[in-house]
Amino acid sequence: MPLTRKAQTLYMRWCLDCHENPQKFIRPRDKVFDMAWQSPSNQLEQGQNLVSQYHVDTTGHLTNCSTCHR
Repeated sequence: MPLTRKAQTLYMRWCLDCHENPQKFIRPRDKVFDMAWQSPSNQLEQGQNLVSQYHVDTTGHLTNCSTCHR
């Protein structure tokens, strides 16, 4: 089994940052498991395209507490 480590705090704020502004963090599907991936200089532009292409819910539903805490 490969060695793993926690790179982020995994506090709820870490999740909400992405759910509130997915265009800042979203990446192409083929790069999801690429740990060496770096966001491009035009991340917001590319991210908005990916949010639209992947039909990411930006209505605020993803930041509703009951989405994760049931």
